[in-house]
Amino acid sequence: MKKYVRLLFTTIMLTMLSVGFSACFGAKRDMRTQLAQPVNIIINAAPTSVTFVNNDRTDEYEELEVSIDGTNWQGGTTITGLTPNTSYTAYARYKENEVYKASDSWTKAFTTPKHGQDAPAVSFSQADKTVTFDPGSALEYSFDGGTTYSADNEHTYTENGEKTVKVRYKETDEKYKSAEQIIDVYISDFYGGFGTEEDPFLISTLEHFYAISTVAHYKLIADIDFSSSSAIVPVDIQSFDGNGYKIINPIVAGAGIFRSVGEVKNLTVENAVITFAVSGINNEYNIGIIAGRAQVVSNCKANGEITITDTRASGQSGYVGGLVGRTRIVYGLDEYKVVDSYADVDIRYNSSVPSNPPTYNTQLILYVGGLFGADERSINVNDQITVSESAAKVDIELLGTYGAYVGGITGYMQGNVSNCYATGTITTGGSGGNIFIGGIAATLLNSSINSCYAAMNIGASGLDQNALWAA
Repeated sequence: MKKYVRLLFTTIMLTMLSVGFSACFGAKRDMRTQLAQPVNIIINAAPTSVTFVNNDRTDEYEELEVSIDGTNWQGGTTITGLTPNTSYTAYARYKENEVYKASDSWTKAFTTPKHGQDAPAVSFSQADKTVTFDPGSALEYSFDGGTTYSADNEHTYTENGEKTVKVRYKETDEKYKSAEQIIDVYISDFYGGFGTEEDPFLISTLEHFYAISTVAHYKLIADIDFSSSSAIVPVDIQSFDGNGYKIINPIVAGAGIFRSVGEVKNLTVENAVITFAVSGINNEYNIGIIAGRAQVVSNCKANGEITITDTRASGQSGYVGGLVGRTRIVYGLDEYKVVDSYADVDIRYNSSVPSNPPTYNTQLILYVGGLFGADERSINVNDQITVSESAAKVDIELLGTYGAYVGGITGYMQGNVSNCYATGTITTGGSGGNIFIGGIAATLLNSSINSCYAAMNIGASGLDQNALWAA
């Protein structure tokens, strides 16, 4: 029994010695110092990422690691894969190393911003007073200059004038509303346009055409038939682009479809009727199917009839042409020409010649041509007209004329004529004065004719009237 007690005591003592020895010598103590917590951290949040900027002064042992949940840590300074417009908590600490233990965590709550959006580039159309934009579920539109926005992509204005329309992308959970696309439109009595050279008023209906009233730029975008409509009262305009379309069956009260125009191009006029009465003491008149006066005529065609009755006892000269009454520098354009154009026209003129005719070449002189009656006389060669690649088919009858210049292309001009021809008939009859008649032109001054021909039946008769023939 004593032996058993002794063995037990020995065993307990050995066990206690073993445990004490392990406690003193078996476990290694962590003698590292803990790194100080970072305090001067700035975070820059983007829609899908956050970047940490450490403005603390650090030594070689202070290596930052970051987290957004305080559990999963990563090296570097940027965390990606975040969701826009979402709240997070940023964590940052100095990473442990062989010399130091990891620091306590620095934390800060933040919210990722939404994505930005660039301004859209949406196309639109304008028809009369209605403006329509391409639809888009992500878009919103403002037709009052940005005061209110809605999903409606179409608006009809009730008042004329310049309007500002704005379009932008809507704001969503993940995106801010975009910058605005700004569009200026001009609401008028036309299909669209501003009336400028770059953006002319657009004409597609009779109503649009009858709204022409100012010296501006106009463009045809559809054929217009004037059958059973009121007569056109001509006005002055800056330019008219027929755009390959036609004006059909116009009845014109006065000088022409236009009274004066700087430039007219790409226009076809079919079956025009002009009736003009001259009475009393009148100033100069200019009559042509397209215009009374014009400076530039290109790629135009016209057919129809012009009838003029002149009952004046005295008055100034008249200018009559199939396309234009008189070509002249109207609005100071850089060019002065008639090119690539054609007229098929009947011209009838009847005048009551006074019993004592006025002095020759001062009054009642008539200038008539298949394309234009005469050009503006100028001693400056740079202002002289060019006529090329054009033709006229004419039936001209001048009765009761006192004095006239009449030709298949023009009655009188200064300039150059090339690659043109004229066919048809010229008949004149009057009392006194001189009648100058030419297949191409009755009179050319300081001019040249190249590669042209005329096939005209010409007849002249009258009491004491001299008829002078030209080529």
